[in-house]
Amino acid sequence: MKTRKYAGPPLEKGDAVMSLIPPAALAVQAIIRDLADRKGLGNEWEQVDDDIREEIEKKWTDIVARRMASVLRYYKKEKREKKP
Repeated sequence: MKTRKYAGPPLEKGDAVMSLIPPAALAVQAIIRDLADRKGLGNEWEQVDDDIREEIEKKWTDIVARRMASVLRYYKKEKREKKP
C-alpha cells in the first residue's frame, strides 16, 4: 500500500483543526495500513478506485482531526477551570 502525503485543503495558521490535519493523516494512514493487512480486507481495499480511496482518506482525516481538536478543547477548558 502506498502512503500518500496530505493532499487536503491548505492549512490555515491558527486554525486548531487545520493544525491537526498532518498528525490526523498519519493516524488514518496507520489505520488503513492495518486494515489492508487484515485477511480479506486488504484485497477489498485494493479493489476500491484510487479516487474513492483518496476521498475516504480525506474524510477520515477530517473526522480524526476534528475529534482531536474537540478533545484538546475539552482538556484545555478543564485545565482552565481547575486553576485557583
